[in-house]
Amino acid sequence: MIYSFLIAITGALLALFIYSLYFVFNQGRFILLGGVFLGYLVVDIALDVLGGFRHKLTNLLMGNTGSIWVLGAWLVFLLLSSLLFIKWRGLSSVYKDHSISAFSIFYNPLSHLEYK
Repeated sequence: MIYSFLIAITGALLALFIYSLYFVFNQGRFILLGGVFLGYLVVDIALDVLGGFRHKLTNLLMGNTGSIWVLGAWLVFLLLSSLLFIKWRGLSSVYKDHSISAFSIFYNPLSHLEYK
């Protein structure tokens, strides 16, 4: 039961990640879907070659190997990167002026205001 929940949460976070990339890049949905899973496949193979098979998402979801903390790190990474892409797109659409970058509001929140 717990593993079904973890697999469902992982699938939902991967879908949110692809959806957030759709905000940032002006590509088709199928290109982004294929690109994310191709990137996941490359990371999966790289972890296997480098000996980090206990950190692979597929092994963590099976429940036989790895740590719950590593699985939590994968899930937090997917969630935070998705929220960052959505927030970046939201800020860049609000501030269409090219002199204001999407991340400059975090450094100086009042920099976009005009004082009268």
